[in-house]
Amino acid sequence: MPQALKAAGKKAGEVAVGGYDLSPATVKGLQDKYIQCVLDQQLYLQGYLPIEQICLTKLYGFSGLHVNTGAGVVTPETIGKLVSLIQQGVR
Repeated sequence: MPQALKAAGKKAGEVAVGGYDLSPATVKGLQDKYIQCVLDQQLYLQGYLPIEQICLTKLYGFSGLHVNTGAGVVTPETIGKLVSLIQQGVR
């Protein structure tokens, strides 16, 4: 979105933009304030929790879990705290 907005001659914050996932381009868009809000799907949990579910089912007979990992919201004001975790692959 930031590239499209720049190509259209728009400045950061001139058009409200939201999204999902914290890809490198999205992180940059948040830092530059071209993106105002992103839903954080917390991809680490999306990979970890299914493995935990397999183990719990195999060892203890637990049935399927339902976990919503997409409730987080990231803004230009909060992205700074997550950048190092994103680079490590934790977030």
